[in-house]
Amino acid sequence: MTQPEHLTHACDSKEGTRGRAFSLAELILVLVIMAILSAIAVPRFAAAARNSAVDLAARRLAADLRFTQAEAIKTQSRKSVTFSTSTNSYVLVSMLDPDNDSRTYRVNLGDPPYEGICILSADFGGTSILTFDRFGGPSAPGTVVVGRGQHTRTVRVASGAGRITVE
Repeated sequence: MTQPEHLTHACDSKEGTRGRAFSLAELILVLVIMAILSAIAVPRFAAAARNSAVDLAARRLAADLRFTQAEAIKTQSRKSVTFSTSTNSYVLVSMLDPDNDSRTYRVNLGDPPYEGICILSADFGGTSILTFDRFGGPSAPGTVVVGRGQHTRTVRVASGAGRITVE
């Protein structure tokens, strides 16, 4: 007995049994589009990663300066940070490394995750040494500029209360 026409399905007909496949031309077109998008995205991603490392180094430096300032207030004594542009490092003088209390707190911007970041300048009243007094005030206002290539960040220490900002 035959089924009424409205009860037949597309699966029952011979025309619906063959699926549509991608042609070679369509596949190549998709691959070309993906290659073009990758060629645009990869350099931008690499630049963003470099810029991120500079930002990370500047934020770390600002945090270490705030830590030194807080230690000066807590211990009611002068605390200093010495910068070296030649070695791309800075030392929190007479303070111990929180990760290894048998050595002085030193940050080298040549080490991971800051590899390739340079201390371009450090100037606090004509010297590369910043000292906080027992009230947390800086010996002189100044800046430290860190960077790689065209991307730089400036860490600024203001006079008076010694407000520390990253620009």
